[in-house]
Amino acid sequence: MKNVALTSIDLRLENYDEAWVRSFYRELLTRIDSTGVRGALAAVAPFRGVRMVGIALEGGSPASPVHEANSNLVSGNSFEAPGIHLAQGRTFSDAEVARGDAVAVISGAMARAYWKDQNPLGKRFLYGAKGRMQPAEVIGVARDVRSIHIHTPDGPLFYSIFQAGRIRPSPW
Repeated sequence: MKNVALTSIDLRLENYDEAWVRSFYRELLTRIDSTGVRGALAAVAPFRGVRMVGIALEGGSPASPVHEANSNLVSGNSFEAPGIHLAQGRTFSDAEVARGDAVAVISGAMARAYWKDQNPLGKRFLYGAKGRMQPAEVIGVARDVRSIHIHTPDGPLFYSIFQAGRIRPSPW
């Protein structure tokens, strides 16, 4: 049995400067990692709700996304502590986390919904609101989890690297 501690910190409620928020979260992750705790930092914790966003698959129009998925912003080691297992591919590397690369780990439900019988690894998509879509490349497929409702597996869901206030340019 694993011990799991859950806390919620939402600095947006206090209107902190974005640069300060990024610095705070970087320092928090560094301190958690230095304790030897197999920790995880998620911008949206399980069972607290996730963010539904528009999805445009590569080749689609970012001006009018036709798909939707739940998203969760996570730190590099976010799959260890809660026991989220990979079915395919890999999780985020330390270098990707440090750079805030535009990569994502998707759920099995998202792979089945949007790439059906295709291998989703290496596929790209845009996510977010019209005019503020961000790119992501699929590097892994996680087994489906129950993070929204305890009795029902989540539908299409993806995890991207948490970088407070960072908007990446669209590749298409």
